[in-house]
Order: sequence, then C-alpha cells, then structure tokens
Amino acid sequence: MSPNLPPPAYEGEPSVETLAAAECARADRRIAYLDEVADMAMELARAQQRKALAQLEAAPEDGEAPVRERDAAAAFLNTARAVRVTLALQAKLQAGLNGRRIEMVYEQTLRGEARRKQREINELARQGDAEEACAKVIRREACDRPDVDQLVEDAGEAVDRNWSDRDYLDRPIGAIVAEVCETLGVAVDWSRWEGEDWAIREAEQAAEGSPFVRRDGLDAAAASARPPDGAWMGGHPPGATDSS
Repeated sequence: MSPNLPPPAYEGEPSVETLAAAECARADRRIAYLDEVADMAMELARAQQRKALAQLEAAPEDGEAPVRERDAAAAFLNTARAVRVTLALQAKLQAGLNGRRIEMVYEQTLRGEARRKQREINELARQGDAEEACAKVIRREACDRPDVDQLVEDAGEAVDRNWSDRDYLDRPIGAIVAEVCETLGVAVDWSRWEGEDWAIREAEQAAEGSPFVRRDGLDAAAASARPPDGAWMGGHPPGATDSS
C-alpha cells in the first residue's frame, strides 16, 4: 500500500453501529459541501442580479434590449435555478439523514432491549444450574439426614435470595455450591463431583473461588477438607503412616 494513501476505514469486520455512524458522517459532509455551494451560488446570483439591473437601468426605454442585457438576465436566472436545485438537494439529504438517525436510535434501542432480555435469560438459566447443582450435591452428601428435603429447599432459597448480587452471580457454580453447603452445614467430598460439566469447566478455566482449581500444587478441593485446627480427618494426612 502506498504511504500516501489513507489507512483503511475499518479494521476487521465493522459493526452495524460503526457502519451507520460512518454513513451519517458522510451525509453530514455532503450537506456541508452543499452549504458552501449554496453560499457561492447565492453570491454569484446577487452579483449577476446587480449587473442585470444596472444594464436594464442603462438601457433605452424603447427598442429591444441589447443581447448583452438579455445574457445577463439569463445568467442570473440560471444561477438562481442552480441555487434552488442545491437547496432542494440539501433539504432532501437532511431529511434522509434525520430519518436515518431516528432509525439508528430505534435500532439501538431494540438491540439494547434484546441484549438485556438475553442477559436475563442467561442469568435465569445459570441460576437454575446453580440451584440444580446445590440440590444434587446436598441430596448425595446429606442423603442420610432426615432433613435433606428441607436442606434442598433452603439451598434454593439461598441461591434465589443472593442472585441479585452481581458479585454473587458472577461466581463459578462450584463456589456457590460450596458456600451454600457450608452455610447449611453440609460437608462435601469434592472428589465425587470432579466429573460434572461445571466442575470440569471451572478447573480448565481456573475459575476464581472454585473448589476444583489447584493452588500451590494442591487440589483446592482436598485442601478445603482440612479441619480448621489443621488436623486431618482420620488423624493422619494423606500418605502418612501411623508410627505406632
């Protein structure tokens, strides 16, 4: 590409908004050009009008007007016609531009509404996934508890209650399940859930807060099973032997 040529107008595939904005910008420039043309034509028309009037005043009262006078009048009329055509074209372009801008606002409103609805649909679907995951985990991990059905109901209410919090709904599902189960006092063996789609996805994406993300060479799920006092359940950490 020659260095004297301007850079390309767009990089990659332009969006609808970019194309519409460029279209309106070009129309604005055309209207500005017509403003200049109309101003110049008006100045020329005024000059020709003054010239024609001066020639008419200097012409004799009787007899045919000289050819030069007729030419001056014709030139003025042609210029005035050019002014009218220019103003009419300018008005047409302006009307089209105004209509296009109204369409752009309407289209942007529709696109924004569509994005908002899609976001709501996605959030509801993800909320349903979180509630389903909580119920599935609780029913297995607390299957021997007589209040398991109540725990599942409480878990669904907890997810629904906190879902309007943006920080909450942006969390990985594993983190939500872990928090709900901890709140309800349900211990979770995370190794049972590593094959779930959401667990695999979180592990692959290293989702922050997920119990399936490895940190410092240790499985976060296994590390979370460590009791608060630092002692391992069963009395020994994995791999250790009883010296007695």
